[in-house]
Amino acid sequence: MGYYSRVRDLREDHDKTQTDIAKLLNMQLTVYHHYERGERELPLWAAIKLADYYKVSLDYLVDRNTSSLNNKYTRFVRLPDTNRFFVSYLLNSYTVKGALFKSRGHLLP
Repeated sequence: MGYYSRVRDLREDHDKTQTDIAKLLNMQLTVYHHYERGERELPLWAAIKLADYYKVSLDYLVDRNTSSLNNKYTRFVRLPDTNRFFVSYLLNSYTVKGALFKSRGHLLP
């Protein structure tokens, strides 16, 4: 699957039309249509705006292989609460590493 399929899937998962997203990106519908079909390269600024809008990472948006990261996240979620709290506490002190878990709502304040 190319990144354009992921862009389309995210749009459909959020019940948005191509027109909605073209307006969000402040571009003509035909231009956005070409991005979603993979006929044109999506500019970095548009990818960043879409990733922020859908609350996903750029890696996920462009369908970059993140299976190792997903496996680690899955293992984290399956930890007992006390262990997850301890891991969260440790990660909370590292802003960059903790960002993944904060974005998924697993860090305590």
